[in-house]
Amino acid sequence: MSKKRTRAATGVAGASNGTALTSSPTHAPAPTALHEIEMLKVKLETEREKVNLKEEMIDVLKKDKIYLQGELTKKDAYYQEQLAKKDANFNDELARKDAILLDKMKNKKIRKQAVRNTKGVILRYVAAL
Repeated sequence: MSKKRTRAATGVAGASNGTALTSSPTHAPAPTALHEIEMLKVKLETEREKVNLKEEMIDVLKKDKIYLQGELTKKDAYYQEQLAKKDANFNDELARKDAILLDKMKNKKIRKQAVRNTKGVILRYVAAL
């Protein structure tokens, strides 16, 4: 037991677990601990790069969203304009067709009156004979 206490007191590796004691400033940490620290630093840097890439991607996607919303607004305005033009053209066409139909109806009415007048004249002529 005395060997364990002396090893622990001097900072030498413990007999029970074989790990280095890092609390003593006179002894350097074991190579595996340094290696593990370096690996953790590399992983930390990798994670930071991933976060930076994600943030950049989010920024790009936000800019794309704003751009696409603008384009969508422009296209919506264009389609609304085209629909308004079609409605105006449709209304003009409808008004023109209505005018033609009214003219036809008036002409038909005038012809009917002319036929009635002609029949009336013929009937009066026949009655007078």
